[in-house]
Amino acid sequence: MFCQNCGYEIGAEAKFCPQCGTARGGAPRPAGVEDNSFKFSLRPVFILKLHVIRSLPVLIFFLFWAGGFFGGIGAGIVQAINSSSGLKIPMWTVFVLVEIGVLILAIFVLPHFTRKNVENTVYNIYGDRIEYSESFFNKAFKTVKLSRVLCVNMTRGVLQQKYGLGSLCLDTAGTGHHAGIVFQDIPNPEKAYREIQELIENNKAV
Repeated sequence: MFCQNCGYEIGAEAKFCPQCGTARGGAPRPAGVEDNSFKFSLRPVFILKLHVIRSLPVLIFFLFWAGGFFGGIGAGIVQAINSSSGLKIPMWTVFVLVEIGVLILAIFVLPHFTRKNVENTVYNIYGDRIEYSESFFNKAFKTVKLSRVLCVNMTRGVLQQKYGLGSLCLDTAGTGHHAGIVFQDIPNPEKAYREIQELIENNKAV
């Protein structure tokens, strides 16, 4: 037998649903009434190798851009210093220092902040909604009603598969930043996909 409220399978002797607490044979949850029962939570996983590989194209571009932009500015300053002081500082040292600075930023600083941001991100799944919170680098909170979700897509890149991770994208009506929600690099993505899909179907039936 299945619960009339959440669809959870309950035993023949059970008087209440162990998942949502609804009495056996009780009335289904009325439309418009929130199901505040907590189901599970998902947390993304930070993998340094994944971060580095994803950031590599941007890093290469930024190395060339920073070398040309800041290197050019620095070369002008060095030239002025050489002219006024009689020193002979090589121009190439400016470009080398700029590239070293960019590499330090990309290899040590940015991964640290990204890791902290990932560690402070959590997706809490309830009976009728998903609450997303991020509280390190950015303070963000978002709620997505499961009844508004149009479809769920799961993707698993080659490197994600290697580490047992995947991403889920929940599409909702509308466009822009506030439409839908993306679960990036979560463990056991197939299990999460099935459970969220089941909750969405239960909410559509209400």
